[in-house]
Amino acid sequence: MRLRAPPGSASVVPPRLLIAGIVAALLSFAMRRLRVLIPNEVAGVVVMLIGVSLILLATQILGLQAGGSAPGPMGVVVMLASILAMVVVALSRTKLARLSVLVGAAFGVVLAILLGEVPANAAAVVAASPWFDLPHPWLPDFGDMQPAPLAAFLLALVAAKASAAGGFLMIQRAADAGWTRPDPPPVQRGLLANGIAIIAAGAFGAAAPGPATAAAGLSVATGTLARRIVWIGTAILVLVAFCPKLVALFVVAPASVKAATLIYVSGFIIVQGAQLATVRLLDARRSMVVALGMGAGMTAATAPVAFAAHVPALASPLALGAMLAFLANLATMPLVTQRAAVRLSPGLDAGREASEWAAETARGWGLRPQTGRAIERALVEIAEVLGRHRVAALEVSARRGEDRVDLLLAWQGSPLPEPAARPPQAEDLLEDDSAQDTFALWLATREALAVTRRNSGEDCEMRLVFED
Repeated sequence: MRLRAPPGSASVVPPRLLIAGIVAALLSFAMRRLRVLIPNEVAGVVVMLIGVSLILLATQILGLQAGGSAPGPMGVVVMLASILAMVVVALSRTKLARLSVLVGAAFGVVLAILLGEVPANAAAVVAASPWFDLPHPWLPDFGDMQPAPLAAFLLALVAAKASAAGGFLMIQRAADAGWTRPDPPPVQRGLLANGIAIIAAGAFGAAAPGPATAAAGLSVATGTLARRIVWIGTAILVLVAFCPKLVALFVVAPASVKAATLIYVSGFIIVQGAQLATVRLLDARRSMVVALGMGAGMTAATAPVAFAAHVPALASPLALGAMLAFLANLATMPLVTQRAAVRLSPGLDAGREASEWAAETARGWGLRPQTGRAIERALVEIAEVLGRHRVAALEVSARRGEDRVDLLLAWQGSPLPEPAARPPQAEDLLEDDSAQDTFALWLATREALAVTRRNSGEDCEMRLVFED
């Protein structure tokens, strides 16, 4: 498409977008502690509010917001019929199921044409658009930069980064059935790529690019997550960028069909967000983070005019809700640390006592079930080994942070042997007690993120770190 400057203006633009892109790229390097800064609960809020924002956009397209023109009966029929077609195709268990949104939208367009629900000037807009055209970039003009708009751009990065990270996490969650927590490196690379794209857009006067959350929701809704789709889709988008007539076809698509697509996709996005937020048990603090984020986001969604008039940078449900959830998590992070301790007497009942204490502590702290079971297994195995070594007492202390649990075991006696490097064979366990001990310690430590030992005479310690 051809980018044209407004009449009477030079082909230059203020470099606000360019500077915002540079800041966005730099911020991506500060995301190494993503699991702490954006835990599952905050990520879930962000993804759910992406869905809410798309629903809000759908209502705007339909003219249901203040100042809009509500659709007529036929427009409502087209929207409902489009959604119904998407649902039927998605549940058909045929090869078309993965194309349910596309099929439903095509059906809606045909129905809209038959019912006369297309824009009045649609044919003229398409006819006036050429088949091929080259972009005409606007170069940045640093002399026209003003601090107030630049500050607004930088503030908008909060929502942009939150939306981008939420989209990446949504794809991670959908692509991995065993997903339990964010995987920071891919998200960091995605945010860096987004920052570089914003820099390029700011340098040539293009529109600010960003991850298409609706496209991510479409992938989740249809189950199409193959990487080759990205490359094929990129090639198609490059071709479309030089064909204004194809762009015009999307622009003049019936509003009812656009709204139906957004409503259908946004539902799947909200479901993904709810699953993200509830991966871990919601204790009082996590519930508060989710509640504040969602409450703020829904407030902005129900009263957008008031926010747009006074704080336009936070008029989006995503911007306000994501920021509040992020700040609530950051402010209450010092309250996360919890401690527990117990003294065990290794012997016949040591395994049972260790199991009961570990299970009770995991429930009280709201740990993930997998984390609780790993801690319980480690403590039971080590207590039984120490019992065979006739250790009189085992001091156990546990400390829980935001994303991990430190388990410290201290006793007086002989040091324990090193865990087995690999699972032993059955015949190895019949040789002597040391093989059984190394196997038990392998079972105890195999799920730990880190294991450290310290021995000073008869004072022995073992520290195990578990991710939650």
